[in-house]
Amino acid sequence: MANFIALCVSGLPHDLIQNAILYYDGKKEQKSFKNTLRAALYESIQPGIFLRDIKALPASRVDGLQVADMLAGFIRNDPHSIRSVMIKVIQYPD
Repeated sequence: MANFIALCVSGLPHDLIQNAILYYDGKKEQKSFKNTLRAALYESIQPGIFLRDIKALPASRVDGLQVADMLAGFIRNDPHSIRSVMIKVIQYPD
């Protein structure tokens, strides 16, 4: 999971992730995943890009995490439709 997240983040525009905080759905006490994610991000993000922090928060407290959970649930429940049709969720400006 950490490698997948790192792959997704590495494809984002640099100015979007520069000095950003990455929030994920989880508990603060789960340090092992946070450390694994930090290591995966360090390997995948280009030199010169600084990610300020990685924080675990419960999705019930953050709307954006709730949306991410819904999209992940959609993919998990219907993987065939994702593979057969290109779906663009967000288009970043160039």
